[in-house]
Amino acid sequence: MKSVLLFLLSMIFLLTGCGKEEALGKWVKHKTSRTQEGWNYDMSIYKGSPPPEDDNFYMAGPFKGYLMSSSKGMEENYQHPLVREKTETFLERAHIAAKTRRQSGKAKIMDWSQLARNIRDTSTNINDPEFNKAIKGNDEEVLDHYFSYFNAFLMNLHKATDRPQSYFPTIKKDVHLRTLLPHLGPMKKTVNFLRNASAFKLRKGDRQGAMKDIQLMFALYRICKEDTWLISQLVRVAMGITIVDTYEETHAKGLWSTEELNQWKSLFQEPGKWLWRIDQSFADRAIERSGSF
Repeated sequence: MKSVLLFLLSMIFLLTGCGKEEALGKWVKHKTSRTQEGWNYDMSIYKGSPPPEDDNFYMAGPFKGYLMSSSKGMEENYQHPLVREKTETFLERAHIAAKTRRQSGKAKIMDWSQLARNIRDTSTNINDPEFNKAIKGNDEEVLDHYFSYFNAFLMNLHKATDRPQSYFPTIKKDVHLRTLLPHLGPMKKTVNFLRNASAFKLRKGDRQGAMKDIQLMFALYRICKEDTWLISQLVRVAMGITIVDTYEETHAKGLWSTEELNQWKSLFQEPGKWLWRIDQSFADRAIERSGSF
């Protein structure tokens, strides 16, 4: 991984300010000279061979909707467009909770009454009988229905994370240096939603359900770690920050039992979970700030 990052940094300095043709020419010259020195630019050495489909996270559940078959010009062709459309719909609905948390300003504390109001307001523009079923209830009924709306989505995601490996086959948008990674944004949005879903379950006293959401956050973090693309690792760092923020917020309110706090500690200290030193600092900060560990 370090070799890949050094390569990417060298390309930034080498190609900055170049047009496409000039950049491609410089890249070919650079690659030829470095190959003679013993460097290898076959990404399969770093990424490894694709796992069997039955073992691959991206071949199951909601995220298989982002697998692409081709890209011609501005047109992007997905292998499972209906799965992608359904996942995008879930994530659009999940954004209501994320938007509500941001409305609180720097504190980013969820205002549950405001969330209920935002759900009602949004539902007036959505033609979705299942989503709109409980909008005339009281705040608690609206919130219960909102989070239960995602049960099938999360269940399928749990099943997908049981697969031991992850390999996202990429498609290049053109002959130059652009690679499409449509799964990254949805993955980050899913982790943000899990923060809110776990907080709601804790509020209702469902600590077991909340811990399942926390475990799913860590599973997605681990899956993103296996991507070799630099942007993937930046997204993963953002996911790591969300995980630590989730822990600090819920621990400060005394919402976890001793056993559950030990589960948190185990997740933070799992070997190989935190790839870079900055990641480990996230885990260390959470552990140090908890007197229970």
